[in-house]
Parts: sequence; structure tokens; C-alpha cells
Amino acid sequence: MENVLVGVTARVFRGALHPTELATRLVREIDLNLRSSDIGPVAANAVSIRISAFDMGETTPPSELEEELNTLLEAASLERGWRLEGPADVAVLIDRRLGPGVVAYELHERPGVRTSWGRLRSSSGNHEIRVNRAVVGRGSNCDIVIDDSTVSRRHALIWHEADRIHLQDLGSANGTTVDGTVISSTTLENGSMVQFGAVRFRLEVIVDA
Repeated sequence: MENVLVGVTARVFRGALHPTELATRLVREIDLNLRSSDIGPVAANAVSIRISAFDMGETTPPSELEEELNTLLEAASLERGWRLEGPADVAVLIDRRLGPGVVAYELHERPGVRTSWGRLRSSSGNHEIRVNRAVVGRGSNCDIVIDDSTVSRRHALIWHEADRIHLQDLGSANGTTVDGTVISSTTLENGSMVQFGAVRFRLEVIVDA
């Protein structure tokens, strides 16, 4: 996080607020407001940050600042195992009512189409893994829907956390196997062969794990 926002530091911030501190505060604020769910923590993906005019060296925050913070939020979600319901969408606004060093936040969960961080490949078709803590199953409300009678409605959970890919069976009727071994919970490697019921896939990791 020390290197975040380096490209816009001198041009944007003139007060006591340092960009690294802004990044740290953003992650901390989201972490303090996580929503618990039966598949793990869900984090706000739509964030409005209001900053003092004293701290902001420009009249209008540059788009690069918001892009850097979006990248930071996406990286933090994969590192910490958070689920984001949509793509990161951070807006930075100047609020002349705020004093130097004061930052205010509005956090929301906003559904939307996310970029894939992984893929389940098979000869019959591929499934993109877009959300972190993706539920795999036959049910239409799953994140990855596999239309096969040997797959349970909520079969397994797959997610990225702390530089590893994790897989957990959700009490499925026909089990989950990784490289031929039945598992209840395990970590995966790029290229691992994963089987839900009778349906087999090869995991392709798109982000670094």
C-alpha cells in the first residue's frame, strides 16, 4: 500500500493528508463496516470519499486518483477474502465544510458485472469466476450455475484470500474432489482439476495468486 497513488501525490495533495494515509483509511473504513453472510464477509464496493479543500491541491480531484483507489479496493478484496457485489467504484469529492485531515465516507453495496479473476474450464464450456466468494451449484441464484443433476443446488464456495485460492464443499450430496481427492476444504493451484459431482473442470487463475 506504500506505493499507492504515487503518480498523483505531488499534484493532488497539499495538506497534512498523505495519499498512503487516505488508502489506509479507506481499507480500514470498509473493514469496519463489513456485512456478515453465510458465505463470508461482504464489503461495500461503491464508496464516496469527501476530503477537505485544504488537503486537496486541485479544484477537482483528478480521475487518476479514483482509478488508483478502485485498483486498491479490488486488490484489498482479493487479499482479505471480501466479496464485492459489483466493481469497485470510488468517488472523491471536495467538501469545504471539512477541516484539514478530516475524511468522510459513504459506503454502499452496488450490484454490477465484475471482471473475472478466474475461470473454470471444461470441454463442454467455461464458467467465469467474477465475484470473490463465488457460490457454485445447480441453483439459479448461484454465482456459477452448473446445470447437472449430480451437482447440488449450493455445492461449493470458491474464493481468493491471502494470495491463495480456497475451495470449500457446502455439504453437497455427491461431493467435491480436487485432483482426484475428495475434499471438504482445501487450497487450489492454477491448473487444479476440480470436480463438482460428476462435472470436471480445470481452474485457470487470471489474477496473481
